[in-house]
Amino acid sequence: MWTAMGLQGTGRRGTDGPLYAMTLPNGWHVVVAHTSSNYSPSALDVIQRVSRGGEAIYGAVVESTDYSELAAWRDGTRVWSVVHDALNNLGLKTEGELPADFAGLTQKYSDEPSEIAVELGRELIGYRYDVDEGSQTEELLVTPAMRMRMNELEG
Repeated sequence: MWTAMGLQGTGRRGTDGPLYAMTLPNGWHVVVAHTSSNYSPSALDVIQRVSRGGEAIYGAVVESTDYSELAAWRDGTRVWSVVHDALNNLGLKTEGELPADFAGLTQKYSDEPSEIAVELGRELIGYRYDVDEGSQTEELLVTPAMRMRMNELEG
């Protein structure tokens, strides 16, 4: 599955690497990419490819700039998105037909708009980047470039 995203499994478990994947108890698969991984799944071709024949949810959080984003893709097309970008004074920007949970979250987090996309992700797939929900299986992932560098260091 990760190969569609240009990633490779390492066979090692953990969350201490810059790039890892988990399967949630509800069946959703999550890839977590810290900025140190230099991996950006937000490229349109990656999300389009992964969502063909199904659904994909893309989320991003940059705490240092108060940025959060969540978008749903279905069959290669973005269906909706929510972006909060305080650094660029964009406020909260939405596109498409948002899930029903969105309205309640905008009221609940009116003083913390960057939480809206994050909490919407938790509502929809059961994952929040800064909360350990337990019972997830994790595998460290690498990009081909990371794999080559690992091989050079080990060999």
